[in-house]
Amino acid sequence: MVKPPTRDEAVQFVAMMASGMPALQAIMYFIPSDIAADTHYAKAMVSVWIRSEDAEEAQKALMGGSWVDFTADEKIRYALEKHYVEAAYFLYTNNYSDLGPADTNKANMCREILEKRLAISEGSQDALSRFYAEVAKAKTSYSSPIVPTIGIGAA
Repeated sequence: MVKPPTRDEAVQFVAMMASGMPALQAIMYFIPSDIAADTHYAKAMVSVWIRSEDAEEAQKALMGGSWVDFTADEKIRYALEKHYVEAAYFLYTNNYSDLGPADTNKANMCREILEKRLAISEGSQDALSRFYAEVAKAKTSYSSPIVPTIGIGAA
C-alpha cells in the first residue's frame, strides 16, 4: 500500500516536476532503493502523490493559484511555460551523442522550440512576426497594402 507524501515530500516532489522532471522520474527519489525497480509500485506512488492534498497545495503555491480558477489566457500561458521547462529539462539531462534516432529528433525539436522562445523573448522575431506584433499593438496603421512594382522583362 502506498502512503501519501508528507508536506515536505509533496513540496519537493512538486518542485521537481516544476523543474521539468517527469513525475515517474521524480518519484524515484522518494522510493527506497530495494523497491525502486518495481515500476508498478512507482506508478501507483505517482498516482497517490499527485492526488494528495499536500501536493495540490504545493502546486497551487507554486502556480500562484488553482488551475480551475485561472482564466483561459492564464491556463494557456502556464501550459506553454510548463512545456518550455520540460523541453529544457530534456535537453539538459540528455547527452546528444548518446541519443537514439527518436530521442535525437525529440532533442532537435526541443532545441528549436527553445531557440524560438528565446528569440521572441529577446525581440529578434522574423519580419512577418514583427509586422503582426506591430499591427496588434496598433503602432502602425496599414489601411492599404503596399505592393512593390516589379518590372518583368525590362532590361
